[in-house]
Amino acid sequence: MANLKSQGCTISKGDGASPQVLTAIGQVISIAGPTGTTGEIDVTNLSSSAKEFIPSLPDNGDVTLEVVWDHATTANSTRHCGRTLQPRLPGITRLP
Repeated sequence: MANLKSQGCTISKGDGASPQVLTAIGQVISIAGPTGTTGEIDVTNLSSSAKEFIPSLPDNGDVTLEVVWDHATTANSTRHCGRTLQPRLPGITRLP
């Protein structure tokens, strides 16, 4: 795993609108992932001299955030709402 400078990074949740409105997710302790994978499809045929493969559709996997929960902040209320809509919410990571 590569070592990346993480101090000063922000994780934001987009609302899906155009233009995108981002809400920062505060008090993030750690990030794990992404866990995505891409499979292989065998496309070997009678004229092939060896096995041939093409990539399948990617599975983007999961990203897990460990956060300090503060129910009094708006950002934490937004996180709770995002929990049920998780697959639909685009996210943006900004490095310093």
